Order: sequence, then C-alpha cells, then structure tokens
Amino acid sequence: MHLIRKELYPGIHLNILPDSRFKTNYISFSFFTDMTSENAAPSHLLPMVLGRGSQNYPDLGAINRALEQVWDGTLDSGTGRLGETRAIGFSACYPDDRFIPGSDCVEDKTLDIFFDILLNPKTENGVFSKEYIESEKEKLCQRLAAIKNAKGKYAARRATEELCRGEAYGTLPEGTVEQVTAITAQSLFDYYQEMLSDFPIEIFYIGRTDPDLLYSKLSLRLSTLFCPKKSVKGSLVIRTARSQHRVEETLPCKQGRLCLGFRTGTVLSDKDFPAFALMNEILGGSPISLLFTNVREKESLCYYCTCSPDSLKGILLISAGIRDENRKKAEKAILKQVHAMQNGSFTDADMSAALHTIESALLGIRDSRSTLESYLVRRILTGVQTDPETYLLELRKVTKEDIILAAKRLSLDTVYYLKPEPGKGDNDDGLEDNET
Repeated sequence: MHLIRKELYPGIHLNILPDSRFKTNYISFSFFTDMTSENAAPSHLLPMVLGRGSQNYPDLGAINRALEQVWDGTLDSGTGRLGETRAIGFSACYPDDRFIPGSDCVEDKTLDIFFDILLNPKTENGVFSKEYIESEKEKLCQRLAAIKNAKGKYAARRATEELCRGEAYGTLPEGTVEQVTAITAQSLFDYYQEMLSDFPIEIFYIGRTDPDLLYSKLSLRLSTLFCPKKSVKGSLVIRTARSQHRVEETLPCKQGRLCLGFRTGTVLSDKDFPAFALMNEILGGSPISLLFTNVREKESLCYYCTCSPDSLKGILLISAGIRDENRKKAEKAILKQVHAMQNGSFTDADMSAALHTIESALLGIRDSRSTLESYLVRRILTGVQTDPETYLLELRKVTKEDIILAAKRLSLDTVYYLKPEPGKGDNDDGLEDNET
C-alpha cells in the first residue's frame, strides 16, 4: 500500500490511495477540532442539517434525483471522536468513469453535488433553514432520549464519563437535550462558518483517478476556503490511575452491567503499542480471549465480557453483562484475568491465536475503504504513518515479555455498575446474551 500525501493548502491535506480493484471511487472530508462540551451538540447536528439540502439541491428529493443522474452515487456524513479530537465527516462514493458507457465525467458531476451540499447550503435570511434545523433537532433529541434503552451501551458511556471525569473525553459525545434544544439557525450557521474557516481538513481518496488530476480538481474547488487552519491539541493522556472510585446507578433492567475502566499507560504513538494490541486481544478482544473463556464460559458469571480500548486516549474499558447476585464474583474474576496477564499466565498458543486474529483483520483492511480510512487517520493524527503491512511486521516481533510489560501498565481507575432496579420489568429488548 502506497499512500500519497499532499498539502492542498495550509491545514488541508489530500491523502490518495490508488486502488484499481473497485469499480467505484471513494472520497471523504474530515474536519477536526478539539472536543469540548460546548461543541458536542452542534458538531452532531451540523452534518444532519447540511444533508437536508443546498442552494442547487434544496431538499432530499432534489439530492436523490441528482445522485440518480450519476449512476446512484451515494453521499454520507457523520460525527465521531478520535481520542479527544472531534471529527465531522462527509463522504461520497461513485462509479469510475471507465465503467460507464458514454460517460461525460461522473466524477466531476458527483464532486459538484458533494461540494454544493458542503459549501453552498440552503439558507434563509443568511442562516440555515429554520425548518431543517428544527426537524433535525427533534431527531437528535429523540436519539439522545433513547440512549438508556440500550443498557450495555449506556453503561459503557457512563463508565467512560466517570473514568474521564474532568477531561474532554468525559463529555457527552452528542451533547445534552438541553444543549441541542438551545441551538438556533444563527448559532449553528456560525459554527458552520467556524468549521470552514478554522478546522484542519484531511481528505481521503481511494480509487483510479490520476493523483495530479485529482489534486487539480480539489484545489480549484477549495480555493475559497480560509487558510491556514488552526491546529488541534490532540488527547490528554494520563498514564496511571491517580485513584480508584466506584459509581453505582440503578435503572429498570434484568441484568446488571459492570464496567471496569483502566488507564493503559500506552497509546498509539508509543513504540511498544503493538505489544499492547496483542495484550488486549489475548485479554478480551475475541471469543478465545481469557475473559471470554474463563469468566463467561468456565465460570458462567456473565452474558458477555469484552475489552474496548481507545488507542489515542490510553484507556481500556472491560464491560460485562451479569446477574446482580454475581456482581462481586464477576469483578473478582475479571481482575483475576488481568493479573494473569500481568503475571505471564498465558500461553504461546494464546499469543499465536491473538496474532492470527489481528493479522486477518489487517490483511482484510483494504477491502473496506471506510475501515482503511479510520486506520490511517488515527495514525496521521498522531504522526505514526505506519501502513498495515509494516504494522504487521512489528506485531510479529513482539515477545511474551513485551506483552507482560504492557499488561503491567494497566491500572484500575473506575468501577461502574448499572444495577437492575428491583421489581421493575425488563427494558433491554431481550438482548441479554448478545448485547455489547
């Protein structure tokens, strides 16, 4: 894999991966900013409103008709977090001209639609359409209100808030209902202008177009944006837990949710990150992990038990769905497996299985362009531009001693428990064994 990286303008970078395996081309724009509690709600609402219409395509019907004219090209948008960096993303996928009989440049037409929606939104009196704003606010508020319905995800979210209390990562990703409700057409349009003028941009392209030609097309379309962009701070990394604290919450549900939050002492930019990746896989990253094999299968103490690390923030969350009466036993059993990793109580077979699992994921990463983009953007943000093949070589060099050292850096910070409310009915939609 050969990544071509060019600077279009100060703070705007184009990343090109020539790939002739697909009959469609893929392009995405990601705008980055530091996470704050204030920008959570507008960051999520903005792409929703932009996707409703532009000056030339004023509603969803017009957008869909335009996409039909480019052989059913697709547009997508969304918001995510990369450590303590917030990303607002827009993407398009469209057929390559070589496969369209008599094509008069599907790529140019698709880019015209894409940029019209991104840079030429539908406005009323110089701000966003009030109708679109209010409609999307209602949808986002409904989504926020429904968070408690998925108890496992809710518990993981609350555990993360407690683990990273007082840190940007601990803020609610989508904001609160009150913050969403307070957004106006003017305030969101002001945030949109801030995004265009200040947020650094990473553009990813995966397809067949000649890199120099693509560079020219995008340079022309982006020439009106203000540059240079502001830089992002990146993530605050706390290497060791400063103290331990426990939080308990009660909600109507059948099973309890136990979450143990650790500081990992290792992040993606560290040279020994491959050892951490293997450690995480052995501990709880797969159905043959220590947590699954011992806590779930042998001791039957949980319905699920998984590890969820954030490689940019340096945290790890172990989550389990349990019967309330098994709470103490389950916590003890989970910590026993963590200590087993720290003491080297895992086999060469465990290491081989973990390596094989990660190898399979890395070898298949190019088959999903969005997955490949996610892999690369994390490394670009941290200055670690390691392609999957090189990373795989680094993984193969990891020794058992390296993994033990990575495990020993784990320090327990937070124990969160979502306790079933006695006498109340289940509100889990029956997802006891499979919910994660």
